[in-house]
Amino acid sequence: WNAVQAGEKLKPVETELRRIEEVVAEVVAEMDYLRGREQKLRDTNESTNERVKWFAFGTMGMLVGLGAWQVVYLRAYF
Repeated sequence: WNAVQAGEKLKPVETELRRIEEVVAEVVAEMDYLRGREQKLRDTNESTNERVKWFAFGTMGMLVGLGAWQVVYLRAYF
């Protein structure tokens, strides 16, 4: 920053403001990146939860069907 200050003949306060402006721009860019990443992870999480829900419903349906089939088969056997 000393080189920038000397090259552009800035006052110390102006140099400090420029440094703070650059830091703020970096923070904003990082927040945008994190926001996008969080959105992507949320979409992945919701998708996974949806698939697990339907897998659980399918498993329960299969178990109920197999239980009913067992009852019918055992009644016919005895």
